[in-house]
Amino acid sequence: MKDGRKELLRGLEFNYVSLRTFRDIQAVGDDAAPFIIEPDGRARHLITPSYLIGELDLRPVKPEHSTLPVVPSPVKESSE
Repeated sequence: MKDGRKELLRGLEFNYVSLRTFRDIQAVGDDAAPFIIEPDGRARHLITPSYLIGELDLRPVKPEHSTLPVVPSPVKESSE
């Protein structure tokens, strides 16, 4: 927020991420994990550690993703 407040948001995705974005890596973990990617329709995997990037732009996704899903709480059902 512009006034310095922090607020949780739903229904956002990363805006365009170029290779230049990776110049702003703040920290890298020691936990390699595989991720499935499909750049040209063929499934491939990429093994990479977790990393923290200083700043990325976000954009809203479709409006139906901005509200919480209507699902009963599994904790509430199991306690009855």
